[in-house]
Amino acid sequence: PNLIETAKGYMKHERDTLEAIVNARSQAMSSQSIGDKAKAEGLLSDAVSKFFVAVENYPDLKANQNFLALQEELTSTENKVAFARQAYNDQALFFNNKIEMFHSNIVAGILNFTKQEFFEIQEAERAAPKVQF
Repeated sequence: PNLIETAKGYMKHERDTLEAIVNARSQAMSSQSIGDKAKAEGLLSDAVSKFFVAVENYPDLKANQNFLALQEELTSTENKVAFARQAYNDQALFFNNKIEMFHSNIVAGILNFTKQEFFEIQEAERAAPKVQF
């Protein structure tokens, strides 16, 4: 869901830029009087100049590099959390097995080692944070 919201945000950015130019052009083409044409042409010039500023700042006019980086970071973070949870559970299992085996259970009993719980999350905690643009 987070990746979908990220993609929606990217598409909205490009759509808004294009729609502003298309709407201004449409108004300029449909204007009847000279005053209306001048006003519409001014709006079109303004929209196109904003477009050129965006192109100068971002030559490929895409924020997708930022969004792709965000998508990668979200995926990477989710993977790291899952890996860390699995690593902890593996070590807890190893520890629990060790304190039950002969010889090491003697030392574990003397030092009052007890079984460790596994890291298990509830369904409510499992839900990923919501990303919206």
